[in-house]
This record gives sequence, C-alpha cells and structure tokens, in this order.
Amino acid sequence: MSGTNRLLGIVLNKINYLENDQIIDFYTLEKGKVEILVRGGRKINSKLAPIIAEPFTLLVLTVADGKNYFHLIGGEKKQRFLGILKRKSQSFKLHSLFKKINQLIKSEPDKKVFSLIIRFLEVIDQSPEIKFLALNNAFLIKFLSFLGYRPEIRKCLICQKEIRALKMFFNFRKGGTICLRHPFDKDFEKTEAMIIDQTLLNILQKLLYQNFNFIIKDSFQETDLKKTGNLIKKFFIWHLN
Repeated sequence: MSGTNRLLGIVLNKINYLENDQIIDFYTLEKGKVEILVRGGRKINSKLAPIIAEPFTLLVLTVADGKNYFHLIGGEKKQRFLGILKRKSQSFKLHSLFKKINQLIKSEPDKKVFSLIIRFLEVIDQSPEIKFLALNNAFLIKFLSFLGYRPEIRKCLICQKEIRALKMFFNFRKGGTICLRHPFDKDFEKTEAMIIDQTLLNILQKLLYQNFNFIIKDSFQETDLKKTGNLIKKFFIWHLN
C-alpha cells in the first residue's frame, strides 16, 4: 500500500493528545525514533489501543504517512516479556528508565542501540529480580557508550597512563577518570566530578566491557552497585542536560 510502512520496534513513551488520542515515541529498527499518532487511543472501545497497551513489548506496527506524525493503522505483538510484567516494582523502574533514555535516543536508526535495548529486556525478563540493579547499571553505561559518550575508564584522561592508585576522579564533563595528582578546581569538583576507588573502577569496567551473561554470574556487592549506579546516573544526567 502506498504511503504505509511496517516498523519493528518498542514503545518508549506515551503522551495524551487532544481529547481521545495518544502520541507514542516508537523506537524502530528501520527508522530510529518516530512519533506515531494513535487516533482514539484513550477510548475504551478503541481498536488500536490494545495493540500498544502492553508495555515492554516488541511490536510490528503498520503506519501511514501523515503531515506531522505517522498514523497507526494496525499492528501485532512480535515478542512479549511476561516475566517483567509480573514484577510491578521492576516494571515501574523500567518505565522510568525508558522515559530517560527516550530523551537521548536519536531519530536516526542505530542497529546496535536497538539490539542493546531488546537484549536488555530479554535478559531482565529471564533473570531473578535481585540481578536488576547490576543489569540496569550495565545497560545504562553501554547505552551511553553506543550513543558516543563512552567514558574513559582504563587510563587517565590527562596523562594517558593506566590508573593504579587506590583513588581517582571520575570527571563527568571530561568523560572519564583522572589521576588525583593532577591539579583541579575545587569550585567545580563537587558538580563536575566525584572521587572513586579501584573497586568502583573495576565494576565500571565490567559493566561496560562484559556482556549481560557475565554480569548475571558475577557476585557484586549491593553497596558497590548502588555507588556505581549513582555515578552512572550522574554521568547520564550530565549528558541529558
């Protein structure tokens, strides 16, 4: 059919539009992130609403070209993640995560980013809830890396030497680790950087460079994961702002 597309993707966010409609941010393999208008998406008897109702579902949507948005005309569920849907607290956290990454995801298609999101959902779906924090941290730092914000965590950004000291800076603005022996502006240190130790550095390296299966098997300490997660969150927010 002329003027229509079939798009494989996942819903990142929904917003209400006018009285009964919705607009979804749909991240696709073929076109990157697109906006799709769902006519009557908020009506109880809507034929289109059930297609996009289930969160964290890989969908194939049929859309028609429109002036400002694509228009949803049909679709089907390609892959469901029922394990995630059964855990309400985990679903809530993923909703929040998707809203955040939606703000950084670009309109251009990126097969690596798309595959990372789907693989992350597959692993979360099949993993015990206790592994969520480690997998979430790993996903975020990999996601930032794939978008072009890979942090330098193997050597000092200034002297380019491998960091062997017990403690170092992680500088959010510069994007990586810096030896403590280098001078810094104390007025900016509190907002631009934080001091980390070798334990956190090792965890960051594992989260970034190892695959999800490795992350599941590793026995991280929860306190260390929370500290690492706080760093990754601040690094993410730095780029978001």
